[in-house]
Amino acid sequence: MGDRLKNRVAIVTSSGQGIGKAIAVALTKEDSKIVTNNRRPCTSGGDAETTAQQITDTGGQAIPFLVMPLILRKLANWYRRR
Repeated sequence: MGDRLKNRVAIVTSSGQGIGKAIAVALTKEDSKIVTNNRRPCTSGGDAETTAQQITDTGGQAIPFLVMPLILRKLANWYRRR
């Protein structure tokens, strides 16, 4: 794998299960730091906290962040305007 994503932070929405989880895990193989996300804890079928724990258990860096994606976009827009 290349270094293009090394030490970058990726916020992966809906990362508790399915495609979101697969993306989060794949990005850790690129040495990215991951923020896993779900709208609420204990989501049926998987949640951001479990995905983050699985990533850290395998040597990756991840933290869960439970918030609606709309709020994430607003935070990102605010940060870009600073």
